[in-house]
Amino acid sequence: MATIDAYVNLNTSKAEKAVNKLGTALKALAGAAVVKGTLDLANNFQTLSNRLRSVTTSTEEYNKALQNVKTLADSSRSSLTATADLYASLTIASED
Repeated sequence: MATIDAYVNLNTSKAEKAVNKLGTALKALAGAAVVKGTLDLANNFQTLSNRLRSVTTSTEEYNKALQNVKTLADSSRSSLTATADLYASLTIASED
């Protein structure tokens, strides 16, 4: 009977260690996903910002364009990046 108890305790201990390692790995994976998501978001905003800066001549004009793009994206339920691209393309086309 003591041998069975020792065997069960040993296997339980191994299982607990495996579950703890899995939990640690999942936490690390979740952390990496959050970091990647944050970096992607920052990169997308930088791209959007650069696109708008390329078609504006002052900070005031840029801020107004950014606000217009946000308003248009919200009202049309469109992507902010896609709306900024369209805004910039239309601005360039209208200048030509």
